[in-house]
Amino acid sequence: MSENFSYAVKFQTRKTLALYVLIDGSVEVRAPHGMNQKHIVSFVEKKSAWIIKTRDQQQQRQQWQTLIEPGSAVWFLGTPRKLEVNTGKEMAVLCSEESIAVSARDPWNLPRLSRQLNDWYRDQAQHTFSERLLIVCQRFPGILAAPELRLRSMRRRWGSCSRHGRVTLNVELVKLPLTLIDYVIAHELCHLFEFNHGKKFYQLLEHVMPDWKQREVLLKQF
Repeated sequence: MSENFSYAVKFQTRKTLALYVLIDGSVEVRAPHGMNQKHIVSFVEKKSAWIIKTRDQQQQRQQWQTLIEPGSAVWFLGTPRKLEVNTGKEMAVLCSEESIAVSARDPWNLPRLSRQLNDWYRDQAQHTFSERLLIVCQRFPGILAAPELRLRSMRRRWGSCSRHGRVTLNVELVKLPLTLIDYVIAHELCHLFEFNHGKKFYQLLEHVMPDWKQREVLLKQF
């Protein structure tokens, strides 16, 4: 037992110790057969700060990531809403201030329900991002027309800008507040003028969005 958490030890045919924080927040140590218990305890204690940090990060991500299960909280534009699932002849998704209601012929087919909801998110992202791109472009005197916009599902990035001036945004971004969507767009638009993260890049970002640092701090929570 550690001071801050418990953990399970799984002995395997391996040469080294390995530490895992599982999706449910539990901690698992995988150790070679016959390894001394004191060595395992010492290993976990040395890694305790990393374990706590990793569990906190997982909890933050799970707060806004979509769990396809009736009654769970699903996020849209920075607000958690209750997922309601109804039986209906036509597939439809309706969003209100408090809920996102999905109608489907087979409401308990979770893989199909997930695809239906993800398709809705992509449609909303296309509409929202296109609208916000036009608005944020107005902050840049040197941009006369909005650049080409593409949507992608990305694990490690919220957005990117190509050397040809094409802006790509992560579909998952539509789950975040508009202030953070605008920040990501502004960041990528700055690359139209400075294709790096040098001093001039941040000077431009500061000019068009003076509170960008505060927005960046909030974005890192997701």
